[in-house]
Amino acid sequence: MDLIFRCLTITFWLSVAATLTWLSLSSTRLGDASSIGNSQTVFTLLTVTIATCSGLILWCEWRNDPADQSEYGEWTNKQLFYAIVFAISFFVGFISLVSWYFSA
Repeated sequence: MDLIFRCLTITFWLSVAATLTWLSLSSTRLGDASSIGNSQTVFTLLTVTIATCSGLILWCEWRNDPADQSEYGEWTNKQLFYAIVFAISFFVGFISLVSWYFSA
């Protein structure tokens, strides 16, 4: 289980770095990110990857939280971070997926 958690964390941070790089390249004229592939498709896949990884990491953090050390309903900083990232990336990914589907 620890290996899966480590792989999810690595995949999450690589996806975040790739998304930030993709957004910075596509917003400037220095790099032509649209020549690599369909810009909307790549952004959708990266955002869905971030949402999936952050949701699974949040679930693992929630299950591994010792009940005797925290009060009922209290979230750790990691859980709060991954929950916020999951919520934002889920909605952005859903909107991107819907617009990508209807533009094809």
